[in-house]
Amino acid sequence: AFSECVPYVVGDEPAVTPNCCTGLGNIWDMRGTAAQRDTLCACLLLELKAAGGGRMDPATPPGSPPRVTS
Repeated sequence: AFSECVPYVVGDEPAVTPNCCTGLGNIWDMRGTAAQRDTLCACLLLELKAAGGGRMDPATPPGSPPRVTS
């Protein structure tokens, strides 16, 4: 699921793909407390940045979830 989100995180795509939304949604459903959500978001951001070769679009605020449109 993470690989589907990399183009958005690095700025190669203006929006997330449906597969990215599905994968992140499945992970998000596992969240619990506020502390667990913060940890989950930080982990996702690190993993996505690493998958993008360290690149990250400055317009993608750190810690913010992708904007999913349908």
